[in-house]
Amino acid sequence: MKKKFIKNLILHNMGWKLLSIFLAMFLWFIVMNLINPTEIKTYVVDISFTNKDKLEASEFVILNEDEIKQKKIEIKVKGTRTALDELSKKENKKNIKAVVDLSQFELLYAQNIEESVKIGVTPSIPANLYSYTYQIMSYTPSFIEIKLDNVSKKSFPVTVEVVGSAADGYVTSSIQTVPENITLTGAESELEKVSQVKVYLDITGITSSIEKDLAPVILDDKEKPINSLKSEDKTVKASVLVNKQGHIEIKQPESSGTPAESYYVDSIDYEPKSIEVVGDENGISNISSIELPEINVEGISEDKTIVFDIRPYLKNTGLSLKDDSNNEVYVSVKLKADLKKNISISPDKISLKGLGNNLSAFIENGAEISLTGKEEVLNELNADSLNPEVNLNSLEEGSHNVELILSVPDGIKIDKKYYVNVIIKNDSENNENNENNESHEISASEENSDDKENSENESNSSDETEDVS
Repeated sequence: MKKKFIKNLILHNMGWKLLSIFLAMFLWFIVMNLINPTEIKTYVVDISFTNKDKLEASEFVILNEDEIKQKKIEIKVKGTRTALDELSKKENKKNIKAVVDLSQFELLYAQNIEESVKIGVTPSIPANLYSYTYQIMSYTPSFIEIKLDNVSKKSFPVTVEVVGSAADGYVTSSIQTVPENITLTGAESELEKVSQVKVYLDITGITSSIEKDLAPVILDDKEKPINSLKSEDKTVKASVLVNKQGHIEIKQPESSGTPAESYYVDSIDYEPKSIEVVGDENGISNISSIELPEINVEGISEDKTIVFDIRPYLKNTGLSLKDDSNNEVYVSVKLKADLKKNISISPDKISLKGLGNNLSAFIENGAEISLTGKEEVLNELNADSLNPEVNLNSLEEGSHNVELILSVPDGIKIDKKYYVNVIIKNDSENNENNENNESHEISASEENSDDKENSENESNSSDETEDVS
């Protein structure tokens, strides 16, 4: 039922409906073609150049080209609405142009190129729309100002600016570019502004050598890019060598020889104590230290500084100094003058050695010892630490002047030999005298005993006599 209703609605009075559509289209055609109004429309377009190659062939260059390209030209076009609508279509509108013909320049401008030159702008409309009638009413600006300069060439070195840093324990060296120099072409005044040509090499986290093709950047003295110049080399090959980094200890150097009299070596110091090297991991692990030659101090009487070049010690190791490391090791020898000290040695401090049997001895006098040497060693010395003694071997009874023997540490000097007077006695004679005295006393006692015994006998005899009588 519903379908039938829709069908009747469409087919009902179909003839009148078709006639109405036809009349409407006909009237629109008459209005648009017979009564089509004329209008003026403004189009804003960029400036374009033609015959630029002829200008360059004459060795001229436009200094303010970028500035000109930023300018806009307003073109007012008159035409029927239909024509303007067709012109405003995207594919046609992009072909509306404001052209500057650079073939208008002549070589005479080279005589006064510092002055700006005015040149006319020519508007153009797409050629495929000439079935319509257009009239360019006006365009603004009609002239532009162009600044010229002579074209020149100049070579500049390429420097590498490293961005980031290698991985921990690795160091970069031998940064190179190929080519090392590039030639720039452009206006002479622009070439004079060039301060440097750089490439930026990112080495963040690298552990091995790299090589990259990089676009050179042209900079002025304020490190602002100059884009008006052209380079013959579009890219520059930048490479960097990456090595393992390590430390090698420098051993404390020894000394040889003896300084001048009354002097001694107080200290030997050196800087640096270690060096930073780069190379492969095997080379670094195989060398742990460097030993410097002995320092000859024979006969010197003042401080001495010796400089060693460390590089020969790395020869044939596959290692080299890190770029910012100093290749010199400074060894400083400090001297001190000997000091003097007097030590009194009393007889009771002196030991008796080698005294023969049945002999006794005593020392009559001590000694005042004068020592020379290092202050810190002298401060530790006393009578006991010198272990004073006399050697009495083969000496017999009597008075003897015997050399005093002292135990002196290294570096300490005694100004002369010292002697003490020793009295040696024979103990065996004393013993014999004692024995004789004892024998004599015994004999006297025995005599007294005999006398007493005789007296008693005499008394007894008298008594007996008395008794008998």
